[in-house]
Amino acid sequence: MDLGGMSAVAETPDFGAVADAAGAAGIEMPELSLEAMCGDLLKPLTDAKEQLGALTATLDQPKDAVSKLGDINFDGLSGDASPLGIAKTQLTELTMTVQKAGNTPAKELISGSPIAGCWVSSIKKKLTEFADSVKTLADSAAELAGELGSQLADLLAKLKAFGEAFVAKLGELAKVAQDSIDAITDAVSDIEKMKCLGDILTGIKDAMRKLLFDLQDKVDIVTVVINKVSEYVKNNVTKIVEQLATFVKASPKKVVDSFKPPLPLGCIGKVGEIKATLDSTVATVSGLIDTAALTKAVEGFFTAMPDLKGIMAPVDGFEEAILAQLKPVEESVSGIVEMVDSKMPTAVV
Repeated sequence: MDLGGMSAVAETPDFGAVADAAGAAGIEMPELSLEAMCGDLLKPLTDAKEQLGALTATLDQPKDAVSKLGDINFDGLSGDASPLGIAKTQLTELTMTVQKAGNTPAKELISGSPIAGCWVSSIKKKLTEFADSVKTLADSAAELAGELGSQLADLLAKLKAFGEAFVAKLGELAKVAQDSIDAITDAVSDIEKMKCLGDILTGIKDAMRKLLFDLQDKVDIVTVVINKVSEYVKNNVTKIVEQLATFVKASPKKVVDSFKPPLPLGCIGKVGEIKATLDSTVATVSGLIDTAALTKAVEGFFTAMPDLKGIMAPVDGFEEAILAQLKPVEESVSGIVEMVDSKMPTAVV
């Protein structure tokens, strides 16, 4: 701009331009770097860069924790080889065995006196009742196994997806620290960037808060799923464990009661053979129904569930640490700019 030979102070003098103008005029210029002009005023920025660089390590613990969510397995609660799956299979087979025994023709069981005939009717009636009770328990176990398997598979899929999304967000969160370091580094070498540093850091903090909101939202969503499945496991598996324990304890007596003969008779002939078979089958089934293993599987389920509050604690701490490191930087910016303006030579336009 032509000011009729007059000189003016540039609103935003450029270090390079000032130095070039001074050199052309033969003027010896002092060092114009921010470090030279501001000295200790830059210390909060230097300290912050060092501390910000160390902060990303605080995110390693939650990252490691959520990375393992896809490796959880619920084999103890689902599948044919699980205690529940074995119980379902054994009870189904026992049902068929008892039904077959109850359907044995009366004439093959015992013949003779009217007392024997009444006894056979009693045997068939009690075996039918026993078979029905075993079938009811088998159906309950089968229904529970199916629904539980479905819910656990859905939970695993959601935990895996949550873990992957959470790790990705943690990577973005770690970048907040690096972006802050880069902004401070740029500002120390350029007064114009120093003047904008406050706004740049505000933008970085806003981005960080959005990331933290997204992370908490993901935690809240997966928590609902975990609580739903946990409640189902707690209520229904605990109930079936009690039912199976009752069955194991009571079923031998039910077999005895089914075949208990009138006083004049003994458990003879085909009746004796069938009772012996049922005694053996019930003992085998009872031995294979492992309620202790099923209880342990339930405990394992709850142990495997992630501690989401514990996972979020370092993340929340990361936010507090970032803000603590950026605060003195932001407070120093105005003082640095004032110092530079006071020492900046007049630039000839």
